[in-house]
Amino acid sequence: MFRFTRRSAIGAIALIFALAACSSGGTPPSASEAHPLEISVATDTGGALTFDPAEITVPAGATVRLTFTNKATVPHNLTFDDPIDVATETVVDPGASQTVEFTAPEAGEYTYVCTLHPGMEGTLLVEAAG
Repeated sequence: MFRFTRRSAIGAIALIFALAACSSGGTPPSASEAHPLEISVATDTGGALTFDPAEITVPAGATVRLTFTNKATVPHNLTFDDPIDVATETVVDPGASQTVEFTAPEAGEYTYVCTLHPGMEGTLLVEAAG
């Protein structure tokens, strides 16, 4: 017959925590991975060939889910160069949206562009994580 003691209770609790840690697949996701920062960028509705907003700010290391919406009457796209290196499809038709996801790099200014329209650009400001 099993005799319940304080030592066996502590051992059972330790075993439960150990099994829970193993079954979870290791380290739980960070807050930024579990809840990406949702950002929206669109084109101007007129013929100005601008992004709206032209400047966005995120913290360094954040997982960013950016949705680009083409509100213009001509095709556009949204492209980041290194170190972000993500882009929508080459052509995002008028009225369409596409979403890209990336991890914000170290603090600094990063440009996003429409490769179809030279000079059409915006700025991603990455702030030091606080």
